[in-house]
Amino acid sequence: MNKKKRNEIVQFKVQSLDSLGQGVSKEEGKIVFIPKTLPGEEGIAEITASKKKVSFASLQNLTKVSPDRIDPDCPHYQKCGGCHYLHTNYENEISLKKNAMLDIFERQHRIEISDKLTILNSESRFSYRNRVQLHYDTKIGKLGFKSQKDNEILEVPNCLLPDQQVKEVVSKLYKDQSWKQYASHKKQGHIEVYNKNGETSVHANERYAFEGFSQVNKPMNDLLLAHIEEKFAQINYQNKFILDLFGGNGNLTENCKFETLVVDATPDKFIKLKSEFQTYKRINLFDENSLSQLTPLIEKSPDLLMVDPPRSGFKDLLKYTDELKPKEIIYVSCNPQSLARDLRGVLENYKLERVFMLDFFPGTKHFESMVFLKRI
Repeated sequence: MNKKKRNEIVQFKVQSLDSLGQGVSKEEGKIVFIPKTLPGEEGIAEITASKKKVSFASLQNLTKVSPDRIDPDCPHYQKCGGCHYLHTNYENEISLKKNAMLDIFERQHRIEISDKLTILNSESRFSYRNRVQLHYDTKIGKLGFKSQKDNEILEVPNCLLPDQQVKEVVSKLYKDQSWKQYASHKKQGHIEVYNKNGETSVHANERYAFEGFSQVNKPMNDLLLAHIEEKFAQINYQNKFILDLFGGNGNLTENCKFETLVVDATPDKFIKLKSEFQTYKRINLFDENSLSQLTPLIEKSPDLLMVDPPRSGFKDLLKYTDELKPKEIIYVSCNPQSLARDLRGVLENYKLERVFMLDFFPGTKHFESMVFLKRI
């Protein structure tokens, strides 16, 4: 196949969407991925990148429009890369995300989940994020998100995703370019606006969630916790011990009434555990010696192993379960691809009981996943 050139104009027909929400066009052996399209649509796109046997393109014009397409509510949507599904209604967005999850687990990783899958929708498609990070460049005088096409800063004063308190602060940052007061020491950087427990703060050029990670969608996080607490009540506790890996502030285990060891790489000064049953140990779980650092702290096999890693997942899950032999596992993930990969190694010793898809990030291709496993 001839390699497509950047800026080349091509015609496409979308046969399906991939697990990243991109339209897939296969014509005469040529594969092109076009974001913000829907199955059955046809049109013209501009190549933005090519590698090996595939190309990536941006939508230029539609000659055949899906009946599922709608006009997006967000004025920034066509140029912004932050959202991916606002060109269709929320019901169809959920259907597309479900298909993506099934594709990842069942086709790509050969893990059957259809009969175990529960879908949990968000109450609201907009105004749910309690935290946003905006990039700035004082040379061009812009604050916003990186654009989808050329990675330039796209100003987003009317973004629909932040909650009301964050939205008000963002509006003030744009007014008279008051954001520049946070950019006095660096010409390029980022500003984070965070609504934590009703108090909104603004920080510049700190690492993301530097005060400790928390979920950006509180109502969905509450729903996640409700299902976890329901699971807590079903476990047959023998050793009355919980191990919470990548636990941060202990969000997922704060309501468990048994001894819980929370492990994360976050500095102790940022950790604020809420339960008297929780203790915290700082360990970088991606360190090759992390398991040897952890095992001296554990005197008995965990009744429950809680795992909530970053997007990259936890490749050492099998090594940890072989050593610690937890009776049950709850694995929460923001990346179903790494979740499915990690599960393949442990399914010889653990039965997959339930699978959840939780729409923490409406409008985007992202969602949260959770699985319950029990030792065979």
